Amino acid sequence: MTGETREKILKAALELFSEKGFAAVGTRSIAQQAGVNEVTLFRLFGSKQALFIAAFRRFIIQPSEEYLLADIRHDLEYDLHMIGRRFVELFGNNDRFVRMSFKEIGQFEEIDGVLRGQPGRMKALVRGYLREMKDRGAFHGEPDELSEILGDILFSLALHYAALGDRAGAAGLERTVDRFLDIFIEGIRDGRDH
Repeated sequence: MTGETREKILKAALELFSEKGFAAVGTRSIAQQAGVNEVTLFRLFGSKQALFIAAFRRFIIQPSEEYLLADIRHDLEYDLHMIGRRFVELFGNNDRFVRMSFKEIGQFEEIDGVLRGQPGRMKALVRGYLREMKDRGAFHGEPDELSEILGDILFSLALHYAALGDRAGAAGLERTVDRFLDIFIEGIRDGRDH
């Protein structure tokens, strides 16, 4: 029962923190949303801060090679679009944390560090893929520089769509990422050294 109760509290906390922000949400509201007594919340988590961090740890999805680079075919166009779709999925799955972090920037070092580290992890994975594809003669340009550009643009687009909220929707982000990748691929295949 404790595991089930803990999970209900974590889900309620995620929903409320992402909607309203840490400061605006009381533990009583979280307990009510979870259908538990506020005393139970404190018994399981100790404090609202600890609950915030526990919700983050429970639900955050990190970019990994298995996730981002699964099903690579060594076809530049297919692979980069597949990476783009996985990025959109990853961002969509972490959307609530991104919104939470907008509201609470600087208050939780651990959370800020994890979220800020995600672009670097993704760029490193893409860098390895682009180095391999460069060795295969699939494009022109410097893989290290191109992975930085690709990662920066994808994260910038995602943050833009997160700032717009539900008005833009995941489908809008996916279309924009696909169009950007078409232009990016065309640019690195055109024979010019970048």
